[in-house]
Amino acid sequence: MRRKVFISLLYIMTALAMVIGWTFAWFTDSEEVADAKFQAGTVDVKVIDKCDYINENWNPGDCSEVEFKFKNDGTKRIFIRFLPDLAWYQKENGKLVKSGLPANNVTIQLMDGDDTTGNGYDPAHWQMEDNIIYYIGDPIKPGEIVVLKLKVCLAGKETGNEYQGLVFKLGGTVEAVQASNGAPNSEWGVDFYDLIKND
Repeated sequence: MRRKVFISLLYIMTALAMVIGWTFAWFTDSEEVADAKFQAGTVDVKVIDKCDYINENWNPGDCSEVEFKFKNDGTKRIFIRFLPDLAWYQKENGKLVKSGLPANNVTIQLMDGDDTTGNGYDPAHWQMEDNIIYYIGDPIKPGEIVVLKLKVCLAGKETGNEYQGLVFKLGGTVEAVQASNGAPNSEWGVDFYDLIKND
């Protein structure tokens, strides 16, 4: 019985200690923490000096040079790639419409050699993979302009009379991606960009 009384007293004292302990007051303070702000950078590429090259007498076996200029108009360093669109057009009612003839008789390749015009083209800064042209030089800084020069050739044997009078157009899309954190390799599924961590 003494044991039961002792255990009961122990329970009561523990309960009282808990109640008293929870009612103690402590000096405390709190203050709001200012927001840490992170402004997201921008990736923005512009085509400048839009190519308006016209060769009005292009013959089978001829090659022409075409130049494109791209500017980083964003705030982050970028890499770009150019996805060419090749198509033959015919005139209908004063407008150019796709002819439906294949463009496999036209080849495009990067211009070779040093730039003699002083416009900044360097063939070592470009790589063509599966008909997509990648800029692989140093990351393009904000405000920087890069130049792409292509040699466009019309095959002789593969170009029959059905192409006479048609207009060939070389256009396409330029895509940009941030240069940092492996984005080019991840976004474009390639493995030839070095991992650049700091931007």
